Amino acid sequence: MGSYSPSSPPQSHRHGAYLATIIALVILVVLVGGGLGAVVIQLHDQNSQLQNDVNTLRTALLVTPTFTWTHGTVDISRSGTALSILFDNQDTGTLSSTVFSDNTFQLYLPTGKTYSVTVYYSALLVTQHCTARPGVFTPSGTDDAQNFLC
Repeated sequence: MGSYSPSSPPQSHRHGAYLATIIALVILVVLVGGGLGAVVIQLHDQNSQLQNDVNTLRTALLVTPTFTWTHGTVDISRSGTALSILFDNQDTGTLSSTVFSDNTFQLYLPTGKTYSVTVYYSALLVTQHCTARPGVFTPSGTDDAQNFLC
């Protein structure tokens, strides 16, 4: 028969304390885990918001081109030699290009502005000018080819 010592607690009392400790630890783990989970969710939400802000900023910085590479030919139907082509706009002023020996021109123009176009040419040792056809031109995109007649 087993002996009972008054100094040792009954087996059921130790078992109850053990279960209470386990339950307390489980509750503690749930609380700490839930708290960490909430922190992780909050960090994820902040990261998502930051990514949205970065994407918005990128979109705002990616604006349409501000200048268009404009090029083409100038044809003088009269006997003469084209010298220059001028693009006039009240906002930008007059921008021009030399007409090269192969009757081509090239320059950058601010995009989306409407220009009246004038061609200067030499005929019989006299410099003259005419309104080009087309007489108005609005460059668009990054590269715009346009031929002009005079």
